[in-house]
Amino acid sequence: MNQKVRFLLFFLALTAGIYAQKCEVKTDPFSNEQVVSFKYGQRAVYFELKSEQILFEIVFNYWGERSHEFEAGTSILFKLENGQKIELKTIRIARPKTELIATSSGLFPSYGGGMTMTTSENFTAYTFAFTLTQEELKQLAVSPITVIRIPDTDEGKFIDLEANKKTKKKIKAVNKGAVCIAEHL
Repeated sequence: MNQKVRFLLFFLALTAGIYAQKCEVKTDPFSNEQVVSFKYGQRAVYFELKSEQILFEIVFNYWGERSHEFEAGTSILFKLENGQKIELKTIRIARPKTELIATSSGLFPSYGGGMTMTTSENFTAYTFAFTLTQEELKQLAVSPITVIRIPDTDEGKFIDLEANKKTKKKIKAVNKGAVCIAEHL
């Protein structure tokens, strides 16, 4: 095998390891209990199985700065591809976390070599946390999500997020995480 092929195989293996999400099995250093977890991104989707309790966290971003806090017991609805609907209620308060996103819109030629246009916008992230039953976990593992209904912050209304664009990656991660945790039940 020549050096280029070896490098390509090494690079592909390294890249697959970086982007693959999988269950991590550890032992809690204080209780000596087994903890199985799944994380997508910076915990945009997170599952944890410990002492037969299943924790599920998911982050949703709202444009602009918001100060609203969602109370424990807030409902999030999931519609699955197989037609089933799941209503989950949060187990703790979801507090706002405002962040600034800067995006670059490319290089524009001009005198002196060109310039890059940058724009920035604020958004507010909320982490919704749930305790799942084994049945709810299995439902999320068996059928992909098609629509998620999240509460709006100010008017008591809701927003439907369909499985497209960035939301599609998060929805795939929910399904993959549920499958991963279900395998360890």
